[in-house]
Amino acid sequence: MPDTIRQQIITSVDARFKTVLVTNGYQTDVGANVFDWRAEALEEGDLPALIYRDTVCSTEISNISSYTHKMTVEIIAVVANDTPMAIIRNIIADLDKAIGVDDRWGGLAVLTERTGDESGIEIDDKKYAGCRVTMVITFRTLGWNDYVQI
Repeated sequence: MPDTIRQQIITSVDARFKTVLVTNGYQTDVGANVFDWRAEALEEGDLPALIYRDTVCSTEISNISSYTHKMTVEIIAVVANDTPMAIIRNIIADLDKAIGVDDRWGGLAVLTERTGDESGIEIDDKKYAGCRVTMVITFRTLGWNDYVQI
């Protein structure tokens, strides 16, 4: 069964974030442990960790036969609690750099917008050192058919 355009984009996001390593020219190794919607608690051995979640996807009718989708992706980077803020800022810069490699995700998207970031995060009422970066990926599909890109 083929993947939806949304899933194809998420698969590209996953692959891209796994390249965020010092050996690939980044300042951090936050791509060492990448998780899609991780539900289990993080252990010290999981850090640094990157969790991404496609949280909201709004849809507008572009014309009678096509839809424009705006998918919000929340990216959470978790590091050891004693990590200096300078490293956390480098993680934010590394994520920006990774997204900017191809913000159309191999031609699957029309546009990617970074909508903000914040430092210090909370997951399931537990506080972690790290940051959250949010982006919105815009893509188009055939009306009522998320498998066909327009």
